[in-house]
Amino acid sequence: MKFLKIAFGTVAALITIAVGISYSWTFTPLGRLEYPAAIVAKLSEWDRAPVELTPESRAVANARVRRFMPKGIDLARIEDREIVANGVHIPIRIYWPNTEDDGPLPIYLDIHGGGWWMGNGFAIEAPTTHLAQNASVIIVSVDYRLSPEHPYPAALDDCYAALEWIHANAEELGADPERIGIGGGSAGGNLAAALALRARDQGGPKIRFQFLLIPATDLVNSDWPSYREAGDRYMLKVSSLSTMYESYVPDPEDRHSPYVSPLLAKDLSGLPPALVITAHFDPLRDQGIAYANTDSWQPESQPNSTANPAACTGFSAQTKDGPESKKSPRRRCAKPYTTKGRSPGPELTATAPPVADSGVCRRPQSPINPNPQFPLREPPKFSS
Repeated sequence: MKFLKIAFGTVAALITIAVGISYSWTFTPLGRLEYPAAIVAKLSEWDRAPVELTPESRAVANARVRRFMPKGIDLARIEDREIVANGVHIPIRIYWPNTEDDGPLPIYLDIHGGGWWMGNGFAIEAPTTHLAQNASVIIVSVDYRLSPEHPYPAALDDCYAALEWIHANAEELGADPERIGIGGGSAGGNLAAALALRARDQGGPKIRFQFLLIPATDLVNSDWPSYREAGDRYMLKVSSLSTMYESYVPDPEDRHSPYVSPLLAKDLSGLPPALVITAHFDPLRDQGIAYANTDSWQPESQPNSTANPAACTGFSAQTKDGPESKKSPRRRCAKPYTTKGRSPGPELTATAPPVADSGVCRRPQSPINPNPQFPLREPPKFSS
């Protein structure tokens, strides 16, 4: 009995020490991380192997995402289909919510992240199904072609094909072709912003809303304060970004295109209203804020921008209460679809504080930044 007490006490002490050590990881040079994010960030920091953008490493990364991603909720229907555009077969997955609404529903094109080289979006089922249900919106997730096998503009071409397909087939899907939203996270946020620009320039389907979660908006400049602050400590490593950029856009001249670096676009007029959400512990933080606050937006489309002060890359399904929480960025994205009268105009300020009030974001002051003085402005409220 005495031996069991000693053994139990030793195990309990070791567990307490381990928990204490891991809890200490929430304290970082940039502030406090949420505990689950701190664990993931520390494991990522310990992995010092350079990123390898190969089919084998992609399979490993995708399997890891599937293993840790929580399950989604039951919906009315989930269906896999395939789009054929210019001889390219593009897999899509469609999510229909449980709803008693007899009228056509809004529809949202979800563009997954993964550095343009991994992922397919279908594994991120928890936030996707919660968004579909909470917002009563049909979601189409597109499995676009990936680099390095398919460099720019393959991914953007596939997303544009998906947008055109959604518009052309909205009635058959039970959707309203006049209420199309687009969005994505990280590389998906980059593609969504580029897609909005391309649809405007080429007279494509009208987009009513864009949701940009920790978007990459500048693949040219690297002198961002958030790059230096984040380094290789918080999930997305700065040392891996250049490798991903070069894989996605091998020609350095192409990285200056607004369809690659939306922040470098000279004119953002005529774009749909946007919600931009950044993560405090993410190297892409400052360029997301810069995109939301650049002067070339029209007043009626000026994005609302907010920052999660205790999160790093990949936090959309990792809030304390899960993707159904009111803190979830996907839940915030649902707001524009659920305003009274089903207005296509999002009441963004009802769900996210203006960037001036976030208190956690720094503006880049680099001399090479194309617009270094970002005014702190309160975005306008969109009426229903």
